Amino acid sequence: MTDPTPVDQMLAAVQSLSVALLADDKAAQQQALTDLAFAPAVVPVRREPSVRSVARVYARDRYQCRYCGRRVVLSAMLRLLSRLHPAALPYQANWRAGVAHPVYAALSATLDHVVPVALGGHSLDEANLVCACWSCNLRKADLRMADAGFELTLEPSHRDWDGLSSSYRPLWDAAGRPDLGSHEREWMRAVDAAAAPGAIAASTVAYEFDGLGAPRAEGQELGA
Repeated sequence: MTDPTPVDQMLAAVQSLSVALLADDKAAQQQALTDLAFAPAVVPVRREPSVRSVARVYARDRYQCRYCGRRVVLSAMLRLLSRLHPAALPYQANWRAGVAHPVYAALSATLDHVVPVALGGHSLDEANLVCACWSCNLRKADLRMADAGFELTLEPSHRDWDGLSSSYRPLWDAAGRPDLGSHEREWMRAVDAAAAPGAIAASTVAYEFDGLGAPRAEGQELGA
């Protein structure tokens, strides 16, 4: 006779538990539950930065990719343009090729974690968040900067560029304030807040990053 397989053992335990429950046999129930003991893996809950935090990071980085320096545009602004001209600028939530206009993948601002969360980077700390173009974001993925062949630009090249964010509310007003939905209204409030004096706190830019993609405090030597 062959030894019972794990599946056989689970089936027997489930049957025993069913019988024990019907018979109100507490001891048999406990034995069956012991045989079925299972410890689920602990799955970390990935917390996402708030829209306001993302808007602050974009404003801090002047809507420029911190890896390649490309100027990018506030995605909410592009979506508003699509709302006003859907035939010319079709939008699809996942930017599906051939469905969404290529302007989304080419120009949209995206958020990246300099030190990937999978490698221990903080998911919410704005010092670990940067504005990135979509192509650099895809290329870097969950790699450290050095592994992706990237370096972090410390100063935006175009200091006056704001990703068209300053035109977002005025264009919405000029268009007759079409209903944007709760998510878009949240973005509008976040963009307004990020543009307010003092919104970009010093703490959000209090870190530089070494060549390995690890944060270091200002003035700290590499490797210290």
